[in-house]
Amino acid sequence: MTTKSLPNRGAFALMSAVSVLSVIGYIVSIKMQQKTSGHVDVFRRFSFQRSDNELKSEKAVFEALLEDGFQPIALTPTCQYETQLNIRRTTRIPAPLDTRDTRLTAELTSAAAASSPRRFLGEAPPSVCLEKRPSLESASSFLVPNVVHYVFIGSDFEFRFVAHLSLLSVHRFLRPDQIFIHGDALPTGRWWNETVRQVANVYHVRRNYSNHAPNGQPFKFKAHVSDYIRADILARYGGIYLDPDVLALKSFDRLRRHSFVLGRESDDSVGNGIILSRPRAPFLQLLLEQYWSYAGEKEEWATQSVHNVHKLALIYRHLIHVEERSLNRPNWLEKAQIYDGNYDWRNGSYAIHLWLRLWPKEKVPSNWEDLTHVNTTIGQIAQHIRQPS
Repeated sequence: MTTKSLPNRGAFALMSAVSVLSVIGYIVSIKMQQKTSGHVDVFRRFSFQRSDNELKSEKAVFEALLEDGFQPIALTPTCQYETQLNIRRTTRIPAPLDTRDTRLTAELTSAAAASSPRRFLGEAPPSVCLEKRPSLESASSFLVPNVVHYVFIGSDFEFRFVAHLSLLSVHRFLRPDQIFIHGDALPTGRWWNETVRQVANVYHVRRNYSNHAPNGQPFKFKAHVSDYIRADILARYGGIYLDPDVLALKSFDRLRRHSFVLGRESDDSVGNGIILSRPRAPFLQLLLEQYWSYAGEKEEWATQSVHNVHKLALIYRHLIHVEERSLNRPNWLEKAQIYDGNYDWRNGSYAIHLWLRLWPKEKVPSNWEDLTHVNTTIGQIAQHIRQPS
């Protein structure tokens, strides 16, 4: 060992100590905020009337939404997977519905719609109900229900091509029992109409939302509203949350054995664009508690959802499983590998987050033709989704 290495080791030890103190200080600040605000256990506030085991079942997730006053409305054909291989279609599909009808949104999101015959925004091809692949594990080994949640908030959401790719990839590789779109507006547009024809079991869950954090501070960014809603949804019902620019590449069954799963983005950040969680996962309590220290207009973009989550994961390692490279890589700094490069996504990746809002506009695909002859990561993945092997 040379004498020159000693200062480096000392510097490393100092940095480690500072990091630990930073995490401890963060936890203490949350606890102090809770004490001064009269905060109680977030799960106690939810007043659950059902056990974690009861919510493992996809049927129980649907019924739990009904019990909580929501009215999930089927927007696409529904298929019921009675066993891993035995499939029964449960709904007859009527003729395509004219999506230009201005009464459609009010009809499908009204309370009265739940008691009337289901109507859909397209007709199903014969192959819409896919054969359920045999699972690697027995059903009892899964902690996370095989349901997928998306959150779309804001008026007149236009469903773009990449969102179509996302739902199509989920349908073909995750084969969920339900896909729930939570929000205050129904998807519209050409690619939504295409999705309706190809993806089964999509439900709209109309929900209002607050623009304020639990401590009364206004959310600075609309994305922070979505961050809070997705944590709330998973705390109540469990399942898989995906951002609409996330593409599934293969089954998540191995990940569903864990209580709570996130993917690493970088050395000091863990992302929340892909989340797997059992109902009432303890790590979710930590995620929700941090919003009692939300700083309003002083809040930074990634503080709560990325950097603070990383700090929590360092202390509560036993409550979270972090996938190091299989969910959020390439990360936002490596995004050019997606649209210009050839990332080795076949080597263990479960999904890929496109980070689409950070792409150059001319690189964002708007249809299949934009990707048909493109020998890049996104071109390869698009063909993998379109024609799965």
